[in-house]
Amino acid sequence: GLTNTPWAMIIPSLISPFGLYLMWIFSEQAVPQELLEAARVDGASEFRTFWQISLPLLAPGIVTTALFTIVANNYFLPLIMLKDADWYPLTIGLNQWKDQASTAGGQAIQNLVITGSLITIIPLVIAFLCLQKYWQSGLAAGAVNQESRAVVESHHATRVADAAELVVGEVAQVAADGARVGVARHKGT
Repeated sequence: GLTNTPWAMIIPSLISPFGLYLMWIFSEQAVPQELLEAARVDGASEFRTFWQISLPLLAPGIVTTALFTIVANNYFLPLIMLKDADWYPLTIGLNQWKDQASTAGGQAIQNLVITGSLITIIPLVIAFLCLQKYWQSGLAAGAVNQESRAVVESHHATRVADAAELVVGEVAQVAADGARVGVARHKGT
């Protein structure tokens, strides 16, 4: 049913085992546990923690995985799933032209192959240029990673110190109240 349709290429591209593995490994390195713990201490929900902390840190990996999936599935998957030449992407058409150029000895077809290769690469170059900011933000985040961890740790230590000060204050208040009660009972007898 799905062969020889665009869905035969779209559905398998949605879930990529390599992309899942790549994102799993990247997310372990890109999102520090201390940052998630600090968000939880500050009272952020899991949804807010994901959208405002984790997702921006994961953007370089998401962009890389998406581009890799699009580029890697652009030749072999259509070659296997599509039989109608009208549905072939440019990569398969270029390969067929290249085969014709080598067997027919036609220089004119070779020029078409080179021109077609240039046309095929232009959207990829545009995508890389537009998505370059995500890789740069990932590099910048990695450069300040140790500094941000120190900030998170100092924030966490400040929160713990504030909580300890509050507890000590409460204990002192309870002790003072207990002492007043004891003095009042002693005077009353």
